[in-house]
Amino acid sequence: MTTEQILEKLHQICSSFPQIEFSDRDGKLDRTSDKCFAYSCVKRARVYISFRLVAEDTFKALWDFGIFSFKWRFSQGVWLTVPVEEDVDWDKLQQWIATSYQVVAGEPVMKGHYPELLATN
Repeated sequence: MTTEQILEKLHQICSSFPQIEFSDRDGKLDRTSDKCFAYSCVKRARVYISFRLVAEDTFKALWDFGIFSFKWRFSQGVWLTVPVEEDVDWDKLQQWIATSYQVVAGEPVMKGHYPELLATN
């Protein structure tokens, strides 16, 4: 997949969640905003996605992603940043994006928006 194809797929996934903002392309959305649950960026021709977690999800994410970087700032919460490669496990990534949405929305994902992902979480 090209960088643009990966970004487009991430945008499709994240924009399906209503009333919460997703910053794609360059990550310029203010991450401290209560409305931001995920953002993507491109650095050195690699696509990365960051999404919010709660503290108790940190070890689960560590187990799922292996190579990763956590960004932890008390004012912004816990953010997990992972590279999105051609062979990314899209199902696993969608599951974590849905979890991130729930952290920000404060409620379960609405019916019709990846309910199958939440069953395994």
